[in-house]
Amino acid sequence: MRTDNTNRPLKLGEGKIAGYLSIALGLLSVFGVLCFRFPDLLTTPSLRAGYDLEMLRWLLAGGMVFSAGFGLLTFCLNRHEHSHMAMGALGIVLTLLAMWLGGASVQVGPRYDVPGYLGMDWFILDLLMTAIIFIIPGKILSPHPRTADPAAGFLA
Repeated sequence: MRTDNTNRPLKLGEGKIAGYLSIALGLLSVFGVLCFRFPDLLTTPSLRAGYDLEMLRWLLAGGMVFSAGFGLLTFCLNRHEHSHMAMGALGIVLTLLAMWLGGASVQVGPRYDVPGYLGMDWFILDLLMTAIIFIIPGKILSPHPRTADPAAGFLA
């Protein structure tokens, strides 16, 4: 019989945290490469003016290395849980996609004369900072065990 572990807090050493980090960093790497390829369509003009391209390339390369590393760590930590291995595999696939799209050495794409932009660079920065500040500590340092009823914590 299989148990439901969806409401259990994340614990170090299971491979689940590494799987989540691998997916998140892999997805952010793909978004970053796309921002390099299509800067006028995907990045905010006021932020674009202040970017140091060399530093951004190093951050992108580091994100890809850590994504692949966390994906491999997921395989090493838990070989019996297929859902954890799938998370690691997805993170590695996203990293490979970012590499296939150009990786950290991708050239800045052509300039388009478009009236608007999507602002994906702001989304990437906001998502990364939100995860660092709120999500990761909340999942790892949760003082109370999660229950099946989301309202149970408010009624106590």
